[in-house]
Amino acid sequence: MKDRMWDMEGEKWRLINVFSLKLDRMVGAYCPTSDFKEAMLDQTRRNLVVENPTVEVASMKDINAWVVASAELKEAQANSNAGGRRKRRRLPLPRRKVKVVKKWRNKHDASCVLCDKGGAGLKRCYGCNVVAHKNCAQKDNQNNILCLPNKTKWWVCDGCYFDAHGGGEGNDS
Repeated sequence: MKDRMWDMEGEKWRLINVFSLKLDRMVGAYCPTSDFKEAMLDQTRRNLVVENPTVEVASMKDINAWVVASAELKEAQANSNAGGRRKRRRLPLPRRKVKVVKKWRNKHDASCVLCDKGGAGLKRCYGCNVVAHKNCAQKDNQNNILCLPNKTKWWVCDGCYFDAHGGGEGNDS
């Protein structure tokens, strides 16, 4: 892939790295260009997703389709600005998949996993039975917010955040 940047959803995105999964599947990690740092190029897929909240993972087939569509749209806009008219056609673009973490419904220990203290202010992970104080989670850089398709936002632990954004066991994306 020659072009590591593309436009999508009104923002410019950059491909960080490509990773090989089981069964010869290739996935790419990408983020908005405004959030890209050179140090990301040396990180593993898990570290990219866990340490950088705007990094997403998708199949290389989808990413290549987004890059091609971005180039076609840019060309169409340039033709339109120059006074030309292009025949309309629908671009077959794959949608970004958002995995919903299954909510844990069993009982859990009501003590913070980061400081081992109970008490008020505990926040429970949306995806599992982990609980933590908001301040403890922020000190440990676990500021992971999972945005669900119904526009609700929930705090999740690092493990559930990684699973939801293309990395955990049993994930096919």
